[in-house]
Amino acid sequence: MTGSLQVFRRVLGARPWNSPGFPRFFVMSDSQRLPDPKRLLSSLPKDSAIIFRHYDAPNREQLARELVMLAHQRNIRVLIAGDWKLAHRCRADGIHYPEFALKRLCGKPRKLKKGWLTSAAVHNPRAAAKSKKLSIDISIISPVFATASHPNEKPLGIRKFSNLVQRRSGPETIALGGITEVNALQLKASGLWGLAGIGIFKE
Repeated sequence: MTGSLQVFRRVLGARPWNSPGFPRFFVMSDSQRLPDPKRLLSSLPKDSAIIFRHYDAPNREQLARELVMLAHQRNIRVLIAGDWKLAHRCRADGIHYPEFALKRLCGKPRKLKKGWLTSAAVHNPRAAAKSKKLSIDISIISPVFATASHPNEKPLGIRKFSNLVQRRSGPETIALGGITEVNALQLKASGLWGLAGIGIFKE
């Protein structure tokens, strides 16, 4: 990501003086495309976070504990996807709600400790509205562009992505899906807060 970082920071712009102290770059762990997210830690910018998924890994808790320990040594935050109990046990920095988990939420998500971050996957206006209603800190909107992770899923495109950013109405929106140095520039006017992905961090 080193060669692309300046481009991405130009897309995101400077932090407003009253902005939340949220990360601006999110790595989405993936058991197939990114089996060992620890390998990226040394190359990530300091305002980064890793969303640990690896849902079906038989040693998921061990992997999560190791990742959290090493990430914290570099001041990088880790959110655990879909399991607040695991997030608590491994002393993570928060929890990520995939689409199925966001649908099940009936009230504001519990925060087990002060400063915990919450994020949620947002793919449509209904999810954007619910994320806002429940005061989820970060909405990760996807897929913006065609992506190798979900090759059969139709991308949102710039217009629909920008509309979802406005529905969320805040600096807490993250773009995910097929992002490159070239197409990231198209997102600059959308008002997004940050970028997420897998491939952009492996370059």
